[in-house]
Amino acid sequence: MENSKKNNKTSDLNKEEKEKDNESYSLEIPLEKSIISKIIKTLRNLKNYSQTRLGRILGVQKTQISKLEKGESNITIGTLFKVFAALKAKVSFKIKLENTKELEVLKKVIKEEKIASD
Repeated sequence: MENSKKNNKTSDLNKEEKEKDNESYSLEIPLEKSIISKIIKTLRNLKNYSQTRLGRILGVQKTQISKLEKGESNITIGTLFKVFAALKAKVSFKIKLENTKELEVLKKVIKEEKIASD
């Protein structure tokens, strides 16, 4: 059983999709602090941003970026969106449900929320 969980995580990390409509790429990963921290650090380095520069963009100190990248601080969803926006990346969530009834209810809720926010 432990092995199958490990294999699922590995397969999730390898799921890379190309979004045809806007020529961007997405990567499905498990929502774990250690992985998110490493992704933030890697993207920051790929953008050639120092911790200081990313901190300035976000309005926080370099030490906060360091703690975030080391997984030493908890991150709110709002902060997660801000960090990835600063790194020119978008975040979305995939929720796996047990049955189609739950899926239909959630689709309705999301649709109503989109209408209300417009």
